[in-house]
Amino acid sequence: MRKSLTTGRTVHKLGLQLWRSAATALKPHIVPETVPGPKSKELKQELTSIQNTVLLNFFVDYEKSSGNYLVDVDGNQILDAFAQISSMPLVYNHPALLQMMQAEGAVSKVINRPALGMFPLCTIHSSLSPPKDELYGKCGGP
Repeated sequence: MRKSLTTGRTVHKLGLQLWRSAATALKPHIVPETVPGPKSKELKQELTSIQNTVLLNFFVDYEKSSGNYLVDVDGNQILDAFAQISSMPLVYNHPALLQMMQAEGAVSKVINRPALGMFPLCTIHSSLSPPKDELYGKCGGP
């Protein structure tokens, strides 16, 4: 609750960025006659020798994916209405998230995924300091 009060402006700003980028977002576009296309089928055949691929649909090029659209290895631009079964925070390659990952220490936090309850980062106290917001005191803060 505390975080949402202090980041309300940031969330609103991200929402505006998403809305503004919708005009430049990818549009549905199918290159081969069928999905999965030939490149996905070829990659699936290669992967089948290593693991079970019964549930595999197609291979995705995440670097080219943008907004709510997945781009597969065959160049198909497909609307992802499920956002990776709701596991994605916003959209593919959101500029604000890409910029955030450029911050010092971001990569280390992602690849090391610390168990914060038992092994917190030495700098955690600075990121959890109480917000300086007048609403904080009115909504359950000290």
